[in-house]
Parts: sequence; C-alpha cells; structure tokens
Amino acid sequence: MALMLQRLGRHSSRYGGRYAAAAQRRAGGTAAGPGDTRDPFAIRVSRQAFTRFPVPATGTSSLMPRAHVLSTLLSTNHVQIPMAALQELAHGFARINTVSAPVGPAMEAWRAQALERFGGNLNDMTRVGRMLGRTAENRSLAHALLKVAGEEGHWDALHYYAILLGAGAIRQEGGRAQGTRWVEQLAYAGHANSALALADAGMHRRTPEGVQSAKRWARRAGEASNDAAVVFRVAEVLRRAGEHAEAALWYERAGQAGVAEAHFALGGMWRDGLLASSEGDDGAQRAFACFERAALGGVAEAQFNVGVCYMQGAGVAASARLAAEYWAMAAAQRFPAAALNLGMLCAAGASGFDRDVERARGMLGLAVDCAGGEGVVAERARDALRALDARRPGGVWGAWRRVADGVRRLGAWRR
Repeated sequence: MALMLQRLGRHSSRYGGRYAAAAQRRAGGTAAGPGDTRDPFAIRVSRQAFTRFPVPATGTSSLMPRAHVLSTLLSTNHVQIPMAALQELAHGFARINTVSAPVGPAMEAWRAQALERFGGNLNDMTRVGRMLGRTAENRSLAHALLKVAGEEGHWDALHYYAILLGAGAIRQEGGRAQGTRWVEQLAYAGHANSALALADAGMHRRTPEGVQSAKRWARRAGEASNDAAVVFRVAEVLRRAGEHAEAALWYERAGQAGVAEAHFALGGMWRDGLLASSEGDDGAQRAFACFERAALGGVAEAQFNVGVCYMQGAGVAASARLAAEYWAMAAAQRFPAAALNLGMLCAAGASGFDRDVERARGMLGLAVDCAGGEGVVAERARDALRALDARRPGGVWGAWRRVADGVRRLGAWRR
C-alpha cells in the first residue's frame, strides 16, 4: 500500500477531465452571452430545404422529456414559450416526419409556425433547442429548432447547428460541407466559439500547419470575446500548442474573471517547470499558490494537490493536519484518491495528526465506492481495510513509512 502522493496533472479524464465544461458552467453564457444579438446580416445565411428527420413511431414521447421535467426546464432556462405551445409544435413535427408524404412543404409551414409560437424570439428558440438536445431521447426536434433559429440569423444557433452538420450528426440538405462553411463564416465574422472550434480542429490534425492554424484561431477568439469561458479555452489551446508563456497570461485573465480551473492549470504549469519567473522565486511556491486558489474555488483536483503539497512540504511548510483538511474537502466531492489518502493518514497517524481507525474505515470505504470498485485506488483502499480488519496496524504503518522515505522521488501523476 502507498499513499497517492503524486500531484495531479492537466491531461486526464479519469476523475475529472471537465475543466473547459466546468469553466463554462462557472462563467455562464456563451461566447457572446446567452444569445448573440450582433448584426445577423454580417454573414450570409441561406435557408436549406428540410429533409425528413428520423422520428420513431413513439412520436413526441422521445422528442421531449416528461411534462413535469419540461416545465421545470423551461422555468429554469427562463424561456417564455408556454409548454402547451411547445408540445403542439412537437406533435406537428412528429406527425409530418412519420408519414410517407414529402416533408418539404409541410416543414416549411412548420418553420413559420415555430417562429410564430416563439414570438420571433430566436434566443428562446436556441435555448430550447440546446435544452432538448441535452435531455431528449431523440434529438430531431432540437436539431430542427436550431436549424430554424440559425437560418434566421441567430449566431449561436447557427454555430451549434453548423457543428452538428459538419460532424454528420444531422443529415439535412447541404450536409458536412454546409456546416463547415457556416463555422468558417461565423469565425471570420467574429463568433468566438466558432473560432475555437476551428482551433480545436487544427490541433486535432497534429501537423505543424494545424498547430499554427489553431494558434491563429485561438487568438482571434480571444480578441472577439471577453467571456471568461472563452478566455479559458484560448489558454487551453495555446498551452497544447506549446505557447506556455502566452497561455499563462490567458489563464491569469480567466482566473481573475472567476474561473477556478484556470488557477489549477496555471499551478500545473509552474509545477512542471513550463514557466520561468523573472523574480527568481521557487516554481513550487508559485504552483502551491495557484493550487490553493483553485482549491478555495472548489476544484477537487486542486484540493487534492494542496493536500499533497502539505504532506510533501512542496512549496509550503509540511503539515499533516492541513493535508488532511484539504483531502477532506476533495473527499467530500467524492474524489477517490483524496478519500484514500485521508483514510491512510487516519489509519497510520502522523506528527500533529492523531490516529483514528473508525474514520479511516469510513474514508477507505468511500474511496472504494468513489472509484467504482475498480482501479489502483480501490485496490489500495481494500488492502488497507484488510490490514485494519486483520488488526495488523504495522502493515499500514509500514506503507506510511515507505511513502515518507520515497516522497522526494515522486513525480507528477498523469491520469
């Protein structure tokens, strides 16, 4: 058995991997707020004819969540359309797309009806399209609403619809080529999320030309929007592209705007030696300060890392008591490695931290549960529980001593 004392890196998905998504949630909105109201004629949008959407025989039951859930979603998202009007649109959509007759003329009439029911509010139509895209079993109605709002000139709706077209998720007239053209037009016109989509595509190519394209589009996105989530994503692209000093500046901007994950990312860069201080101070101290800010912002991975720093004395004076406090914060968010470490610490005790076998059992059991019963964390937690059940405290003490002896040799944990 050994404590999980390697500090977390930036490239994982096992226990988090949600940095950009979390940043988006914390910052709120999109590249241009909840609804982009810039001039819809800045790009040319031509309506594409409707082709049949795949709607199963079950009809509207798969197109929308149940009534009580739908009512809550509409209220939570501050959408003005009455639920009955949305249900009427869904019934008409299902009826048109489940009959054998050509759908084109009927869907054009449905387009006009949808615009009328939403009172021409393209922001609401976009919100509902995205909402149904996340909650409905069948996303056809969501896609149709995004198509209508996008082709009416709503930039955010057009962006989401174009991404779906370009990925082949929707098979409407124009297909992948039309989706790609719209994303490029939006990016050139100043839509930050479209520029970031092209930046991600450039990085995905994994060629020198692709990386250069990614950096160019990321910078363009940053110039187009001050939205905190966009700023964070710009930093992410530039870090992946090897522009560490520039990425750090964007992370700092995102952190100042309230994105706690940006502090965590910046801490990882200081810890890994990717940044150099003009003041000549210790990178470990800078890393700890960043991890601490992210931890206080609620990032479980950062709370785990701060605990490791206190346990190792990396960038801060060693303190088992403070390590336990931060691991407890992360364990409360069901972070498996933090529960394991806290359980091991409680089982063995340390200078300034008394042994607590009952708490150790609870934390080790939590570690197994949070890890889904599988993997190295669950295995180590079960080993520690067996040692306690067999009343072999020496086994836990031995593991603790082995960790203490080797703590200076531990590197970064890349999940």
